[in-house]
Amino acid sequence: MTGQKTFGGIAFDGAISLSSHTDGSFLVGGYSTSIPSGDKTTDEYGEQDYWLIKFDDQWNELWQESFGGDEDDLMISVIETNDGGILLGGSSGSPISGNKTVASKGETDFWLVKLDMDGNELWQQSYGGDGGEQLQQVIELSNGDILLAGTSWSDVSGDKTVPSRGLSDYWVACINSEGEVLWDRGFGGDATDLLFDIHVLSDLSRVILSGQSLSSSSGDKSEDSYDTSGDCWVILLDEDWNILWDRTLGGTGFEFQAQVKAIASDIYVLASSQSDSSGTKSEDSRGGSDYWVTALNIQGEVLWDRTIGGVSSESPRSILTISSGHLLLAGGSLSNASFEKEDDSRGGSDFWPVCISPIDGSILWQMTIGGAQNEGLFCAMEAGNGRFILAGKSESGISGDKTEASRGLEDIWIVEIVSPVGIAEAEPLELRMVPNPAFEQVNVSLPSDATFYSVTITDMQGRQLMTQEINSGQSSITTGSLPAGLYTITVTDNTGSTVSQRMVKLNR
Repeated sequence: MTGQKTFGGIAFDGAISLSSHTDGSFLVGGYSTSIPSGDKTTDEYGEQDYWLIKFDDQWNELWQESFGGDEDDLMISVIETNDGGILLGGSSGSPISGNKTVASKGETDFWLVKLDMDGNELWQQSYGGDGGEQLQQVIELSNGDILLAGTSWSDVSGDKTVPSRGLSDYWVACINSEGEVLWDRGFGGDATDLLFDIHVLSDLSRVILSGQSLSSSSGDKSEDSYDTSGDCWVILLDEDWNILWDRTLGGTGFEFQAQVKAIASDIYVLASSQSDSSGTKSEDSRGGSDYWVTALNIQGEVLWDRTIGGVSSESPRSILTISSGHLLLAGGSLSNASFEKEDDSRGGSDFWPVCISPIDGSILWQMTIGGAQNEGLFCAMEAGNGRFILAGKSESGISGDKTEASRGLEDIWIVEIVSPVGIAEAEPLELRMVPNPAFEQVNVSLPSDATFYSVTITDMQGRQLMTQEINSGQSSITTGSLPAGLYTITVTDNTGSTVSQRMVKLNR
């Protein structure tokens, strides 16, 4: 661990989403129930508000803003948009009140707030039907359109134009850069279906949805559940949003919180599982709940699955494809050293990042990070050169790995770590890129003493956009199709050594 930051007010605060900017600054989005106190200088509007903080590259605060009404508002995502703005996304149960200026469509809605880079509000919109909606993911496409993915309990009403399949469905709405609805899609079976994640493949030709389903084979769901308490449900869609296939993944226990990423044409689903070996699960539970990773090929066939945990409970929250070509699993752990967990708990629950191979799910490295009380790791991002930013919540004062005092009942806790694998070997590669910033292409200069090099480009959300093999010496990489923004270029040689460098992409 190379650095950390505690930030909060007197009550409950936590980080849910991270984003970085081309100038090296960071945006941390989360929730707050604190009045102005401690580090919090903005108003408290209701039961829970959106809270956004911008930090410089040394984690000094630049500014902060809060948004909310008089009920519960939960931010789930912060992204920087292609037009130079900031988009906050989450769910709101508030009517017009506080600084929420748009009316509710139902019990809860998707709620978006668009800001400029100085935190000034540009617009806000609510999306939903007459029931309830819960947003889980926001993705901007290369054309500037934005996908909003979550769960809907509404039938046709408000912004929802597709009929309900059951008690709740997967719901995706597409909006333009001004917040206007372009179209929406719904997917579900005869019972409860909860969408947790969406991933757009790098060639934009297919979309993956993942979540939890309690439905039998019905509606859009082609396979029965393995257990009535819930399984993972994965759907692959073509560019016109037609279902290519769907897969039910699970055992005879409980599966929940399915997140998804892809590397090339392979799909990786991370979920929380309490099942022993049964259904599509090949290994027994380690404890109460575990990290469970399933690899699928592009036809939806299971390649392998891996259960990762200790004797107590683990709570996975996100999966990243990282520049080394590996997968980073981020979440929390209550376990002492046991089974796959190498270190004892620091107190209650701890941050537990685990890096695995995409080939077979084998563990490459892991860390246990925490204080004497409870910590929850909710989001992670790659920061280049083997560095990762982890963020979530902490109840701890100075204790264990935590070196800063608590501000209140629960604070934002941000930790920077360095991968313990491959850093020493990476430095001699001496990656050089020109021009940087780049427009249509970037020239990559490399030593000539390796048999091959693999080059990977990832965005700041950890999405792997391109991988190609290049020769030693100098090669050109086409960047014209990339939106303007900050990217990480990582080179891996035939020995497994890696080196990363950030690239700024500009539009002419």
